[in-house]
Amino acid sequence: MQKGGDVVITSGLLEAIPEKIADIAELRAGGLKALVNDFGSAGMADKDILIPQVRYQTNDAWDILSAGRPLTKGTSGYPMLLRAPYSKGNLFVMTIPDDFGNLYDLPEGVLNAFRQVLSKDLGIRIEAPAKVGLFLYDNGTFIVESFLDEPVTIRVITRKDVATISDMLDGSVIEKLPEERNASFSRRYQGAEETNAFRVTLRPHSYKVFAKH
Repeated sequence: MQKGGDVVITSGLLEAIPEKIADIAELRAGGLKALVNDFGSAGMADKDILIPQVRYQTNDAWDILSAGRPLTKGTSGYPMLLRAPYSKGNLFVMTIPDDFGNLYDLPEGVLNAFRQVLSKDLGIRIEAPAKVGLFLYDNGTFIVESFLDEPVTIRVITRKDVATISDMLDGSVIEKLPEERNASFSRRYQGAEETNAFRVTLRPHSYKVFAKH
């Protein structure tokens, strides 16, 4: 972080090594739990999800994404994604449900925020619901695969220098989408770079292979 990089940890690691994290920011996790289903602008979950409560000093960290039950007009909100600036970089804390399987139950907006933080150095990510995967290869190609039982349309987000992506199986070329205003998370993230977006539709339990141009 002293060289300008970002570090991402989970609420579980924060609970395991609180003294070491305290050298960076006053953050705590463990003991207290919360049932949530409302993630504000990031969407609603179809079921209640049990999460650890991450506690922080407001002058040390910013709550980028919150959850509640409800969050909108509710009495309490709990961090799902925290950003703590340190030196020239940032420490991010992702709140992970007590039941790891509940990651599949998180709204698309929450998953997209996690993806943006985790894929900063990859130059490519997806915006999609749960059970859609991205696989990258050293030769500049990538695969997007759906494990869903129904068709799904996703967005592939790349760096600005990628003008098109081509389907390596049928040769079709996908042009970038018109530019649009960044989502509220991207504006608050303060690490977002200029990007291009491409729309891709996947059939149930299928994949597509693409090259960047």
